[in-house]
Amino acid sequence: MNHLLSWLCLGACLLTGVAQAQTQVTKLVDMQPWASQGWHDLGRVHVRDSAEKDLAFLKDGDGVVQIRLCAERNAIRLRNAELWMAGDKRQKLWLPLVLAANKCTDSIKVQGGPIRVTHLALEYEAMSVGTEGAHLSVYGRSASAR
Repeated sequence: MNHLLSWLCLGACLLTGVAQAQTQVTKLVDMQPWASQGWHDLGRVHVRDSAEKDLAFLKDGDGVVQIRLCAERNAIRLRNAELWMAGDKRQKLWLPLVLAANKCTDSIKVQGGPIRVTHLALEYEAMSVGTEGAHLSVYGRSASAR
């Protein structure tokens, strides 16, 4: 009886942990033109079929309060992502394991924003066959554009 109770408690703890982790994962949305909503292009990286680590240099990243990542051409398997900001601040990004082709994450709040975003450190691979690969685009939204 004690073993059964222990297994039930362990199962409940695991389910609670999974539910909490799922609430932190960013949702996917269709790609759309966001220029009218204040979104602007911060950078883009080419993603090949092999697993890679990359550092994307972001441009026009002053005063950013939200970012959004989009997969173009093919789906991208994301392993780790970290946003680098002014003052050597960093923010771990909770992203979906797979970013489907022509889909974007929902907006992600930049901690301490508005702040200058400078780089995006990534581990990823394209989920495609062939040389086409994929592109990962990074968009930002400034406080003044809200």
